[in-house]
Amino acid sequence: MKRLLLLLFALFLSSTMVSTAFAEDYSAEQNENLKKFYIDKIKSRCKTEFKLSVDTKSFEKALAKDSSKKSSLFRYCGKPLDIIAEYCALGFGQKAVKKIKSYQCKYKAGEPQISLKGGVLTMTHSMGSRDKVGKIVKVKLGKTLKHGKFTVAQAYLISEDEKRLKGYINDISRSCEGYKLKWKVDWKSFTPALDKRLGSNNLRAIWQECYDPVRAIMGRCNNGQTDLVKKQIKSYTCRYGEPSMTLKGGKLVHTSDLTLEKPISWTKDHLGDVIKDGEFSARQMDFIKEENADFKRLFSDAANSACGTKIEWKIDWKSLEGEMNKRLSKEDKTSIYDACGVPMNRLSDVCRENKAAPKVKKKIKSYVCEAGGKKPKLTLKKGKFTYKVSFGAKDVYGFVDKFLVKKKIVKKRPAPKKLSPKDLAKIRRIIGQGAKVSKCYKGCRLRCSTQSCIQKCRNRCN
Repeated sequence: MKRLLLLLFALFLSSTMVSTAFAEDYSAEQNENLKKFYIDKIKSRCKTEFKLSVDTKSFEKALAKDSSKKSSLFRYCGKPLDIIAEYCALGFGQKAVKKIKSYQCKYKAGEPQISLKGGVLTMTHSMGSRDKVGKIVKVKLGKTLKHGKFTVAQAYLISEDEKRLKGYINDISRSCEGYKLKWKVDWKSFTPALDKRLGSNNLRAIWQECYDPVRAIMGRCNNGQTDLVKKQIKSYTCRYGEPSMTLKGGKLVHTSDLTLEKPISWTKDHLGDVIKDGEFSARQMDFIKEENADFKRLFSDAANSACGTKIEWKIDWKSLEGEMNKRLSKEDKTSIYDACGVPMNRLSDVCRENKAAPKVKKKIKSYVCEAGGKKPKLTLKKGKFTYKVSFGAKDVYGFVDKFLVKKKIVKKRPAPKKLSPKDLAKIRRIIGQGAKVSKCYKGCRLRCSTQSCIQKCRNRCN
């Protein structure tokens, strides 16, 4: 019996010694491979070296379940070393790496973790997908190592964004006739945005956000406003914060929180607001030019052609600045030129339909449209025809007609005859079955012989 017990004990000792020897050999093999494949990279790229070790004992249970990963354990543990070498090669984190005295790789269930304490860099992981481990470790390692005032990961993003931004900003000299813009990005203010971008490809890049004002400046130059840009913008700063744009003392400052839904159009509008073009902003002047062009094409040219006149015209935009700003902010979508064009439109009509051209030519030499009160107002003094426009006023055409009659430019029209049931039915068919026919429309419609006149009656009387 004693001999049997001694024999079993001897077998147990033997198997334990073999197991221990195998574990020691495996540990030595993994540590040797770790050094062989990664230490040279660290030496050549980071100009330093440190101790490397794999805690193979902590991986025993995981390897027992999946022995296929046994031979590649050192590659899991080598991921941080690969990433450190990559950062060093790009010029980031050398000083931080030199503070590392040793590296340890251990098993721990859950997502991979990286820590650096007392010169010991430690990674724990559960041997998941090697690519996934690499991506997670790259972000966390980048946040752990420092590069000046930023983490290595932040510094890397800054470097990449600055390269792109520099390339695009250099294009401004071609659009703006040799203009060289001094620029900088307040990266310290962008620290929260840099942290959000790490590990995510869904957020807009900071260089894109900071490039938007430059794109808007080039647009101004391409539209013939190079002199305005050169005189007013001497430097440009991009920073993180509540969206705004300011231009003071030649310093353009664009502030963004990277959350604008339409950043390009927002930047274009706000740049137009801060650049001055005479007594208005550049954006207001853009609006004025468009409105003036439409007024000239639709009303001034038409009236002068119909009446054989050369009436000089002007829209008093200074008095209408409040109304203009409502249109620019989309608070009001109606056109100013259309409201100002009513008197000129009526001159076209009376010259064509009532043969009033001689009187118009004799009495009206110039036309001015300016802001009025709740009700429209017309004056005619020494050939100056002035219209104080009232937005939202009803039957403006009728108001203008009465004024032209008062000034004896046209004769007063006789009161319309009472409409027969047949005429009323015909009008209802034109404006819609069952519609209520107003007195205004009855009278106006009976004087019409063209479809355009009928449309004007609708506009007047609705």
